[in-house]
Amino acid sequence: MMKANRPAKIQGIPAINELVLTFLNTTPKPILLLIFLLLTTTLATFILPAMLNLFGYECVAVGSELRLYQVPMDKLAEKTLSDARQGVRGFFGFEDYQLPDDPFPNGDKRFLRVPPECFIEADISGENQIGYSSACVDCNKSGLFRYWGSICTSDGFYDPNLVTSYWIGTANYCYVCAPPNPYYYNHSYCYDNDQCFFRILPEYEGDVDAVIDSSFQANYYYQNILNLGGVQRPQDDTEFVNVQCEDVNKPQLYFFNIKVFDRTMWIYLIVAYFLISLAFMWYSVVL
Repeated sequence: MMKANRPAKIQGIPAINELVLTFLNTTPKPILLLIFLLLTTTLATFILPAMLNLFGYECVAVGSELRLYQVPMDKLAEKTLSDARQGVRGFFGFEDYQLPDDPFPNGDKRFLRVPPECFIEADISGENQIGYSSACVDCNKSGLFRYWGSICTSDGFYDPNLVTSYWIGTANYCYVCAPPNPYYYNHSYCYDNDQCFFRILPEYEGDVDAVIDSSFQANYYYQNILNLGGVQRPQDDTEFVNVQCEDVNKPQLYFFNIKVFDRTMWIYLIVAYFLISLAFMWYSVVL
């Protein structure tokens, strides 16, 4: 009796697990160890700060100083939402108001200079005028979009909404030009685009120096950390296990002053391990 013809076995590309096993079996162990170290330290660079963020740790820039703050656990949901908004802003390149070289006229901190790029030309009653405009400021003549050509002709207060916060084009102009807390746009102190100033809110005028020295910062994210009850934590490298700021939004875990997942440190440790192993092997042969 004739046997039924069987379909020929198709020789295709090896399965992924076979490729992985072949790679693991043929690659020298020192190379595998270095690859593992590279992957581990690279992943830890992203994962560890995120894990510390879950426990409320945040690194914020205050002037040229990196400060470590911790938000209370009961505020972590609000902080997560704030982080998401910050991520969106960072993705689209939205920038906050930046202090210029000469922010206060004659050193008077009640007034804060408005950036010159926050001025546009608008038609007011048939006459072209140059004035202050920001999508996130609520005033009589400020429109939703700067492209509508509207300017403030009265005092204006920071009042962003969903569209002005995230609409491409308006958001950049909004955050760069919006008055930082605790200031507002004061029309009577805006003479021209070179002499135009935000004014501090009346409730802060009595102790303006203390406000600016202790809680004022142009970075809205820093302000939000404070509003959520964030408490500044010491970055004490004398403690066995401690948290320190590596960069903005990047808290890292340290043993004393050594970063746990520092790639250079682990490479030195591996090299030292192999040298010690070779030394023991040599001594065992000699002795």
